[in-house]
Amino acid sequence: MSQLTDDTGVLILGAGPAGLYGAYYAGFRGLTVTVMDVLPQLGGQISAMYPEKPIFDIAGFLSVRGRDLVDGLVAQAEPYSPRYLLGHQAAELTHDADGLSIVRSDQGATVRAKAVVITGGVVHFHVPAVARRKGLEYFVPNPSVHTDQTMAYVIGASCVDIMDRSCMEECPVDCIYEGERKLYINPMECIDCGACEVACPEQAITVDRKADPDFREDNRHFFTEVLPGRDSTLGSPGGATPLGPLGVDTPLVSAR
Repeated sequence: MSQLTDDTGVLILGAGPAGLYGAYYAGFRGLTVTVMDVLPQLGGQISAMYPEKPIFDIAGFLSVRGRDLVDGLVAQAEPYSPRYLLGHQAAELTHDADGLSIVRSDQGATVRAKAVVITGGVVHFHVPAVARRKGLEYFVPNPSVHTDQTMAYVIGASCVDIMDRSCMEECPVDCIYEGERKLYINPMECIDCGACEVACPEQAITVDRKADPDFREDNRHFFTEVLPGRDSTLGSPGGATPLGPLGVDTPLVSAR
């Protein structure tokens, strides 16, 4: 266990986007900065769960890949030499006689700081054991390990005219495409992580072996057959976001 003792102006607990930007801003204002995070890498939830996923709620960006956002924040703070304590969970907070905050980590590090800023978020992620046994993988830091696996999930009839889109937000590889009245999972891009099934409030998504056979085949047809008004098949564009809503459905869905 580390016995590091560090004196700093600001201790930031959490090395996600907010913590990394805080490290830049404090350094820019002339303060020394230490950033502590329980994860072994910078970037917090983004790096742990979906570094390849496009993110749409960052000011100044229509879309930015998670990994690129983290890299940019780290580079922005680098000129001010923040100290990073990764793999350390803040375990105890006390104060010394001078009123300075004393934070001790579970790895034995001690940090004295004039101010402590918590940027750790408020979400705790837990994947039920039954979901893990079924093969669900909620954390997908490296989509390439799932390359060439067969599609395991199908969007069914209850999505028609609803299109909640929660699944699109959770998909780590942006493989859910928007038709006019229904969403479709691209079987050539899906990595079988199962995040979409958990996210859908309409319970419209299910594993292919349990799906309605008509919709199982129809989901594939959206990408492998020429849709009305189009000159060629959609195929595998490599992500739904750049295309946006396609404004067309398969004949099966249009006829409902």
